This record gives sequence, structure tokens and C-alpha cells, in this order.
Amino acid sequence: MYYTLGQRQGLNIGGRRGASPEPWYALKKDLERNVLIVGQGHDHPVLFHNTLEAGQLDWCAGRAPPLQSLRCAAKTRYRQPDQDCAVELLEGGRCRVLFDQPQRAITPGQSVVFYQARNAWVAASSNWPPIRPERLRRRPLSGLIDFN
Repeated sequence: MYYTLGQRQGLNIGGRRGASPEPWYALKKDLERNVLIVGQGHDHPVLFHNTLEAGQLDWCAGRAPPLQSLRCAAKTRYRQPDQDCAVELLEGGRCRVLFDQPQRAITPGQSVVFYQARNAWVAASSNWPPIRPERLRRRPLSGLIDFN
């Protein structure tokens, strides 16, 4: 099923007589039943989540930091403002992220990139635009979202 959570375009759902004029958005996917759940409104509550789990972490230093958790900023979209969060390192090269504020349309398969100034244990996701080293003031670390 090729829809992104929070997607508005391409759903081919028109208005309904007597219903809200707000646009429709992809809210959830049930892949086993091949069902797309949609709802009206850009800020539909189903689109917002405080947590995510990520795997396939790519550390610039070649290994995870010697911590079990850290405070930093994160992005799940390229042009998104930094979002404060706590990152807990899990077994098997995975992590759990708890955002201070709920995030809209966190989607499985997206990259999540963490930023923390002056740390050498950081990495960048290959799904994001390349960053020239001389322009890196904050260094990102990243992983692939599984979604909870």
C-alpha cells in the first residue's frame, strides 16, 4: 500500500453532502487486511504520537555512545523544526524516542535524525540530503522508524 501517513493528495476522496469540507488524510494502514483508514482534518488526533522506535542506527563514530539514554533534538522530516526528545538505547542496535511534544504523521520507514552539539558519536541518514562536513554545526545521528 503506497500511502504515507498524513498524505492528502492522491486519495481520490471527494466531499460528502452534509459533511465537513475539511480535506481527507491517510491516518493508518492495516497491511494485513489491505485497508487504508482515512479521516478529515490536518490535525486529526490519530496522526499524533509521542514515541517511536528506530533501528538500523548509523553512528559516525562507528558505535553507539557510552550511554543508555540521552537528551537531544530530532527530526522525522527534512524541513521540520528541531523537536526536543529523549532517546533510550535498546538491545539489538535499536532505540526508543520519547518526544516532549506529540509529532504529526510519524511514518514507518522514514528516517529519524537526532542532533546534539559537540558529540562525536553521531551519524546521518542516507535518506536525507547530504550535508557537507564544513557546514555541520550540529551533527546528526539517525535510524529507521518502525512505529509504535
